[in-house]
Amino acid sequence: MTQLGTETVFVPVSWQQLRELVDHGELNEPLPAYGVTPGLVAWGEFGPGDGEDALFAAQSVAAVAALRLPGGSADGSEVPRVVLAVPAAGFVADADDTLGTGRLPGLTWPHVASVFSDPAGLDLTTARQAAATAADLGQAWDDPVVADLVDEHDLGWHTPEEAVRWCRGDDS
Repeated sequence: MTQLGTETVFVPVSWQQLRELVDHGELNEPLPAYGVTPGLVAWGEFGPGDGEDALFAAQSVAAVAALRLPGGSADGSEVPRVVLAVPAAGFVADADDTLGTGRLPGLTWPHVASVFSDPAGLDLTTARQAAATAADLGQAWDDPVVADLVDEHDLGWHTPEEAVRWCRGDDS
């Protein structure tokens, strides 16, 4: 990784994975993660002073990857995309990385620094379909429907405690 934004990576998770992480405290499986890697820096043409922009780009790529995850709840209703910000310790960039792609060996709840998600009621159906049918993340990123979503709807920031309340059905 480069010196730009090396401290944080973004992990897209499904609603089911979020609940498992909250309920059990960990996900013991390799997880895709997105960070400021040499590939992302080259792709975005980021310079030394562009750390915040590069980090936002990594979060945006993770948000697109979240579209490719299962997007329904147990009752069949639409759920928002969820992206977790976690320390980069253990993150390994993919050898063919171009979009900040890599992996974490697993994740524990205490390491979640913040949670990003869509606002309630945002219809993601068309964007999920476009992302799911794309051959890969790069093609999903380039899809006009997905690009419009990325341009028009930033994920909102939430504390981990808020995510615990969501998972337990307490939206207060």
